Amino acid sequence: MKNFQKLVTALGASRRGYTNLKGKIAADVSSLTNLRLIASPFVGSVVLDFMPDIHPSEELSPGGQPAILDQPTEQLSDTAVSEALEILESIKEVGPDADGSEFLASVSARGPRAATAVRDFARTLAAGDFETDLSWRIPGRTTIRTILTSSQADHISRLIVNRELDKDETSIEGVLRTVSDLSALYVQTDEGLESIDGKDLPPEVIAAAHVQARVRVRVEMTIQQRPGGIDVPKYRALSMEFL
Repeated sequence: MKNFQKLVTALGASRRGYTNLKGKIAADVSSLTNLRLIASPFVGSVVLDFMPDIHPSEELSPGGQPAILDQPTEQLSDTAVSEALEILESIKEVGPDADGSEFLASVSARGPRAATAVRDFARTLAAGDFETDLSWRIPGRTTIRTILTSSQADHISRLIVNRELDKDETSIEGVLRTVSDLSALYVQTDEGLESIDGKDLPPEVIAAAHVQARVRVRVEMTIQQRPGGIDVPKYRALSMEFL
């Protein structure tokens, strides 16, 4: 379940300040949220058993040293999975008017990266058209559990998209390689060639642009998932500044 791992990592990362869509999550955060998966088939269902990939002592007491003040007492993966299940469960409390709901507040507070991950995981469950039973047990604590129908999962993804919680604003700076009022603008950055939908830019801005101009484009960013679980960034230009 690639999208479940993506969800857990995004929620764990949001606790470490990685809430925006752009940029990579630090390797140590990704490592601490990795889950180990064991699939056990049963008649009419598939049971997926997860556990943190890192042993608790390795994360919480590195080198065998006892925990010190202000040091986490719970593994980041435990925290992230618990939050994921609580967010999914909260969709059941959303009424006809979703505004002000705990679900939207929880997703919004964690930023567009986490919102995108919740959206994509929910889409996976909705596409499967089956009931999903998720539970997580931390030794010595009450088991957290949620059961979702495909329609509830679909409601989750639609709410996130309709409220635009999966959108982010960022800037792309580089050199214009193409200029057109009909097709995408291409900007060469230090990271590579970026394609930007510029159809909403004013005509006078496009008219003033020229190839090889250095620009800073303010964009609305989303992440779309292609078949196979490949994440592709999409950019829509909001404004363009010539440098």
